[in-house]
Amino acid sequence: MSALTRAIYLAWSKSRLARKEISFHAELTEAKDVLVRLAERAPHTLFSLYTAAALKKAKRGRKITVLSPLDADLLLSGFNEIFNERIDIADTPSHGSKTFKALKDRFAKSSFDLFVDLDPFPLPELAILSEAKLRITHQDKGLFPYFNIIFAPDKEADLRKRAQFMSKYLECEGKITESLPRPQVLQRRANEWLKKHSHSAGSKIPYLLSSIALDAERLGGMKVFGAEKWIQEEPEIKAGLLASASAYVGKPDRSFELAYLLEIPSVIILGGKTRHLKLPSSPTLKVITQTAKETPGLEAIEEALASLSL
Repeated sequence: MSALTRAIYLAWSKSRLARKEISFHAELTEAKDVLVRLAERAPHTLFSLYTAAALKKAKRGRKITVLSPLDADLLLSGFNEIFNERIDIADTPSHGSKTFKALKDRFAKSSFDLFVDLDPFPLPELAILSEAKLRITHQDKGLFPYFNIIFAPDKEADLRKRAQFMSKYLECEGKITESLPRPQVLQRRANEWLKKHSHSAGSKIPYLLSSIALDAERLGGMKVFGAEKWIQEEPEIKAGLLASASAYVGKPDRSFELAYLLEIPSVIILGGKTRHLKLPSSPTLKVITQTAKETPGLEAIEEALASLSL
């Protein structure tokens, strides 16, 4: 679908959104059927879950339907009792896409009181499609009237603080959920994998997983399993390996999100498009920012590992 066609669709839809001033807290308190679009890409998906969980916690009996990335299934495996329905999407549901058309048919069967778009790039067409009276996101330009409540957190805030900023108002309290459900892990298959790769699950030698290639057999006193060893394994095996790992090294990807939820000490390498990403401060998280195209050397990574609470 061309940019011109999308612009025409959005312009035509404006008249449908012309409503009188609303009472934010009254509408929020009464919202029982809520649609939430989780952020599409890691690690934004992880931190959008904090806000989604706060919405559920704020009101007993509230129904939460989430639009979630298809490849984030393991990340959301512990949320079955929090979210009433998950709609997995494989691509961005922009106007005219197959996903958008499928959602249009699906939403025709529902009536949402509230729509919250937690992606860094909110989609006005989804706000329109939801037909919710209260439509919320956290950008500040070009989104009104498609979204009628727009939060603008401090640009210097890290991802967790951004989630706290919005959750403070959506929950009508000052705190968000401090912990999220841990991913469901099948440790038996991971133990079989470790045995196959000459590392018994009961071994006293700790190991680390890396989602990048590391030219080392050991690092920081730990056996190294680089990306070429495990990254292509089935999701359940990967989750089990992360759950019993002593540390994780890599980029802010899906594996990092799982490591973060499993509270695995992590060294995260930022560069290129993620160079300015603001991850939260934590005694179990060390960030290395690339200053060139090359991956930081083993010495820098080992030094970062030494600074963690292993």
